[in-house]
Amino acid sequence: MLGKLLGLFARDPLDRAARRYAETLPGQLARDYGASDRYSPDQVRLSAQRAKLPAEFLAVGYAAYLDRDAFAAALPARAAEYDALRALFLKHEDLGLQSGKGADNEDE
Repeated sequence: MLGKLLGLFARDPLDRAARRYAETLPGQLARDYGASDRYSPDQVRLSAQRAKLPAEFLAVGYAAYLDRDAFAAALPARAAEYDALRALFLKHEDLGLQSGKGADNEDE
């Protein structure tokens, strides 16, 4: 039962994209603009493009690196999704850090 449930999550496109964003975007942003907790929408978008992350899931990157107000300004139609998208990114970021993967690990 648990295996089937985990399999469903693995096939979810949003979950897969959030994992890719969490694994790739932090390092790309740091290389492009230096380390920071927050970046501008343009910085997130450009770094996601450079990292060849799927543009249709850019909201995940915005939720990770913009505060709530900046997210709502950048994506007004998706403002209510901020907490869920941010939590999804952070879930994968935390998993990457626990497994030794992440922005600071160049051996990926």
